[in-house]
Amino acid sequence: MHTYQISKNQLNQLLEPYLQVGAHLIAPSLNSLGQVSYNKIQNINEIALNTCIPLKPPKSYLFPESSTLVQFDEKNPHLLESDASHSIQKQMIFGLRPCDLSAIAYLDAFFTSNISDHDYAQRRENTLIVGIACEYPSNACFCTSMGIEPGNCANADIFVVPQGQEYLIEGLTVKGQEYLATLSKDWKEISPELITGRKNEITEQSSSKLIEHIDLSKIRGRLNEIYASDFWNKYSEACIACGACTFDCPTCSCFDVNDTLKSSTVGCRYRSWDSCSFGDFTLHASGHNPRSSKLHRLRQRIMHKYHYTVEKMDLWSCTGCGRCIRVCPVGINTRSILKDAKEALGEPNN
Repeated sequence: MHTYQISKNQLNQLLEPYLQVGAHLIAPSLNSLGQVSYNKIQNINEIALNTCIPLKPPKSYLFPESSTLVQFDEKNPHLLESDASHSIQKQMIFGLRPCDLSAIAYLDAFFTSNISDHDYAQRRENTLIVGIACEYPSNACFCTSMGIEPGNCANADIFVVPQGQEYLIEGLTVKGQEYLATLSKDWKEISPELITGRKNEITEQSSSKLIEHIDLSKIRGRLNEIYASDFWNKYSEACIACGACTFDCPTCSCFDVNDTLKSSTVGCRYRSWDSCSFGDFTLHASGHNPRSSKLHRLRQRIMHKYHYTVEKMDLWSCTGCGRCIRVCPVGINTRSILKDAKEALGEPNN
């Protein structure tokens, strides 16, 4: 594995080759509302790294908000190709913090284990993931509670570590190393120990900025014990079922499938994001709804993230990014739910 040291002015040597070949370069930058989000950029000067993670996660570039699965035409007996078969370009997603790297690892497991989702797999294959160590946690972050360190490079193809006016860079996967080998560069090679030491420094510094760390080891695999507990009422009564927490979550993967007509003879079947917070998400054709109340739906979301995926996949489906806390219009705090769950289980919060 090669590790390098470059000046911040040399970052363009890592990124611009994607722009030169017409591929998509996605990075944190200001959107039309003046907010930092993951956008397709045309110039590396648009990149904004000195902020906390963008409120919108990068998952839409791997799992689009809406995508055509198949097209049909009454005059043509054969189904036409899906989006994934003809329109997916190579892309680099740059500047992912460790929480979002972990989220992509979860999405990989969800969409490609057992039966692989063709649409997701095609996008994932065409994507180079470049992570960056997190120096700017928000006051809602709780990544360390989920076992993720601010300097954790796992799941990146290439990892970038800020160090003053320089960046330390390492290629971690075959895809990442092959890309670095194609670059015409005059970079200083450094020992892996230097980058490891800097990642440890950032982990220590950023972890100390987090408001709190919650030890979740004692509730892992145990939330079913408080399934019928009254503490869920406290949060479900405040919830307005807007779905913001799920749409801004980097791991939420619920979707619906619908058919629509573009004309009297031509139509398509498409997939679009959905949310378990919505009242009709589990509504049956018969009219029965097994999750008819907000309590049922909020409990399902928490159980899914901290119990069901642990039970079935041995993975938390939460990365502690804090987006659900930042975006909730009524101030529901996931950390508070977890601490109350610990208390309901008889575990101390210290």
